[in-house]
Amino acid sequence: MIYDKIKADRMLRVVVEVAQGAIDLAGRAGGEPSLRRPVLEAEKVMRGLAAKGDVDGMYHEYLRLLQAGH
Repeated sequence: MIYDKIKADRMLRVVVEVAQGAIDLAGRAGGEPSLRRPVLEAEKVMRGLAAKGDVDGMYHEYLRLLQAGH
C-alpha cells in the first residue's frame, strides 16, 4: 500500500472539484437530483482515505466508482 499524505491531498482536491461539479449539474433544471446522495457518499469515503494518506485506497475506490457507473 502507498501512504502519501501530500499526494492524497492533491487527489482529494480533484475529487472535491469533480463532486462539486456533479452536484451543480444535478441541481440544474433537467438535472439528475438522485446523483446528489451517491456523490456525497463517494466524497465522504475519499475524504476518509485521504485523511489516512491511503493513495492506493483512493485509486481503488475511484476504479470501483467507475465500474459502478455513478
